[in-house]
Amino acid sequence: MTGPHSLTALDEATALLLAGISTVAPCSLPLGEAIGCVLAAPLHATAAAPHYPVARWDGWAIAAADTLGAGPYAPAVLPMPPLLLQPGDALPQGTDAVLPLPDLVRDGPLAQVLDAVAPGTGVRTAGEDAAAGTLLRAAGERLSPLDLPVLTALGVTEVAVRRPRLRWLAIGDEIVADGARDTLFATCAALAQAAGAVLTRLSPVPDDAAAIAEALRAGAEGYDMLLAVGGTGEGARDLTAAGLREAGRLAVHGLGARPGTNAGFGAVAGRTVILLPGSPGDALA
Repeated sequence: MTGPHSLTALDEATALLLAGISTVAPCSLPLGEAIGCVLAAPLHATAAAPHYPVARWDGWAIAAADTLGAGPYAPAVLPMPPLLLQPGDALPQGTDAVLPLPDLVRDGPLAQVLDAVAPGTGVRTAGEDAAAGTLLRAAGERLSPLDLPVLTALGVTEVAVRRPRLRWLAIGDEIVADGARDTLFATCAALAQAAGAVLTRLSPVPDDAAAIAEALRAGAEGYDMLLAVGGTGEGARDLTAAGLREAGRLAVHGLGARPGTNAGFGAVAGRTVILLPGSPGDALA
């Protein structure tokens, strides 16, 4: 029997696990790839966003003073046909409002406004989204899709993040024979991605302590954490804990929790190794 002979309280095991995990090294990622990742450095607005007054909606760029006193029976006649703007277009010099499209009447060469417009109507002012120097996101926060419009407007193309690199090692003769029996990988890869990490798969290994140890040593190179899945129970073919002990250090095998009793962890070459039971319910718990 190779399974756990004693159980470690969940709180104690959690404290031991966290104490052995080092800070993930920062890396630079393109803005779109960094969504959901933890920021390694704070993000500040290096300039005002938007940089200058821009149109809030489709409309005509006008000077509000040219519409003073305008009404349905006394329309304001603009001195020249105004410039048509789209959202985000800069206001031309001498204008301070964007008139909605239906509110301007074209009569031959003349442009008439049927109601007065206040300065700033239809305008997003400079710095409305963020003033220069504003802290947009602190280090340790996750980058959100909602952060992209302001960062893109500021010209940010890459950010420094901490994205843990995880490796998945499925263990078992049956998985070596039929890879389709490794049913947990897709779920855990999605969970890792949602947490801002990336999970890649190693070739499965058989129920052999020496083969498991060799795979763990090779898999630890260049990665932050390994997940060894299967072979953690009490049967004669459950040799994952023995493989970890041979490759490095087995810290805990057996948790005072159900489901998940046969889980454990340790380290190889300074990299944390998590032992997950092969049962989906136990592993996910």
